[in-house]
Amino acid sequence: MLIEAAVKRADPDLVVLTGDQIRGYDPAFERTYVNRRGDAPGAPLPPGVRTEAKMARVGKCVRGLLHRHNTGAASDPVEEEDTETKVMRCLSGFLGPIVSRGIPFAVTYGNHDFQCGVPLERQDELYRAFDGCLNPVDSLEPGTFGLTIDAHDGRQTAMGVMMVNSGDFAADGGYGSPSDDAVAWLGDVVKDVGAPSVVFQHIPPPEIYDCLVPVGRFTTNAIRGYRAHSGTCYVLDQEHSKPGSALREHPCCSEHNSGEVRAMKTRAGISPCSVATTTPTRSSPIMMGLTWVTRQRVDSPHTDRVARTMHCGCLNSTRATPHPTPPNCSTTATCLAGCPRGPCSTLSVTVRCAMPAA
Repeated sequence: MLIEAAVKRADPDLVVLTGDQIRGYDPAFERTYVNRRGDAPGAPLPPGVRTEAKMARVGKCVRGLLHRHNTGAASDPVEEEDTETKVMRCLSGFLGPIVSRGIPFAVTYGNHDFQCGVPLERQDELYRAFDGCLNPVDSLEPGTFGLTIDAHDGRQTAMGVMMVNSGDFAADGGYGSPSDDAVAWLGDVVKDVGAPSVVFQHIPPPEIYDCLVPVGRFTTNAIRGYRAHSGTCYVLDQEHSKPGSALREHPCCSEHNSGEVRAMKTRAGISPCSVATTTPTRSSPIMMGLTWVTRQRVDSPHTDRVARTMHCGCLNSTRATPHPTPPNCSTTATCLAGCPRGPCSTLSVTVRCAMPAA
């Protein structure tokens, strides 16, 4: 119901899913659960979930007893689904409101999707079984690819949308980071697109702490940092945040700096760090991901590994309104004549930068 309400209200032209769509450690995946890559299927569930799993098993036994009592049958007629079937049923649930409205969508992955036991390569195939999935068959890796949105005349790129698989867990503990190949690709592609671009990923880079301010632990909305930063509490830097914004969970990033942000700065130039967490706030149930914004346009005759799949002739559905923005952080499209959504004159597609350009 949440997703259905969100897409109905926003009427988006594109939906971006930023990871952990699958709760890989759910008791439903107990038989195939893997805690870390390389684990044998059926690894012990996290301690907090084991009680949940036991309750699920008790519930199943009770249903079986009731079924036998009411029908005289020897066993519960419900057969155990295989893991792929469970995953597909899960995808159908949250993609239903998106697919039914004909909205294209793009998917990257988080640190829990793989834990269900279905490899991300296979999950990519399952997503592509749904109409509107933009994940390409020949992506660098599952969840790492680029899309370009053409201007209304189709002769130039209005903006780029980059998806990055930010990894899952580090071998020495803590969260993972994008692969070296993904970082190299991203540095090249944001330059080659030659237009303002947004980058979506699940695990934030370490530079997320550049968007925070250290405070005392009794400060309102203060959240303790993660691992290496656990000795300090933080709040969002209000100078570069939307009024009323607040952290709702630890800013959990990798302790290994993969050079992702540096690569984008060096190759394309970026406005660092537009921040939102993956946790619903009290004021809004909508979940968002971390976004990075490119700001310099660099002309290039080619767009390696970027699929031209969308056109944005009309932006009525974004309900955007022009407002002051930092230099080089916006692109403008003029409405096509005869647009089925109705007249909208000239609309500005605006990405607000959470921090000054470096």
